[in-house]
Amino acid sequence: MSVQPTTPSRLSGVMSIAPDLAMPVSIPLLDFNHIQQSEFEFSRALEQSFAVKRQNALRERAESSSQIKDIEDARQNTMLRKNLLEEKMRTLIEAGHNKKLELEQSRDAIANYNARKSELVKKYDQLQSEISEVVSRIGKRKEVLASQKQTYIHQISLVEPEILMWENTLGLTIDTTVEGQLEFIFWNIDQSDLERKFEITIDISGAETKALKTNPALEKNIVDGILTDFNKTEKLEVFLTCLRAEFVKLTLH
Repeated sequence: MSVQPTTPSRLSGVMSIAPDLAMPVSIPLLDFNHIQQSEFEFSRALEQSFAVKRQNALRERAESSSQIKDIEDARQNTMLRKNLLEEKMRTLIEAGHNKKLELEQSRDAIANYNARKSELVKKYDQLQSEISEVVSRIGKRKEVLASQKQTYIHQISLVEPEILMWENTLGLTIDTTVEGQLEFIFWNIDQSDLERKFEITIDISGAETKALKTNPALEKNIVDGILTDFNKTEKLEVFLTCLRAEFVKLTLH
């Protein structure tokens, strides 16, 4: 782009259009000291503002940090309380479980005790019934023994002359060693020793008379046969005669 030189004709045209611009302009002088002072004061004010804002920011940061710390402490306390509550809850649950087990065990023990008690009561009642039955049997047995004793006393009284004859002539002693038992002692049997004793002990407590022992020993089947005949006939003289005869046979061997 080319620059056209300014000619007087063109300047005159411009001056005619803006005559005020052609007048001389006065430019004021600048006060640099004032400007520097203003810049210094502005800078100081700006630095003070920044310092205040920085202090406020630091204070707010410290407050925020303190709040954060308080929140963290509160959170830790809350977690601690939560853990304690959970531990207490576990302890309570365990205690409740143990109590439940103890209650169940107590119920089982009570049930077993009641069952055992019922069983013992039943056995006690049964035992009482058995005892009553045994007592009744013993009473009846005593009555039977008393009756048999009276019978034997009566029978002995009837044959008392025969017994006296046996005692005085043939040698015989009748003794009661134990209740319900009679012992017959013979002598004058062994011609080589007339004082030698021959004994038989019989049991008269039962329905039938039974031999308990003989001394010297006789064969069991022989004694049982003699007692069988005696239980049938109840003849004491025959019983004594047969026994004495068997003892005599022992001295002949």
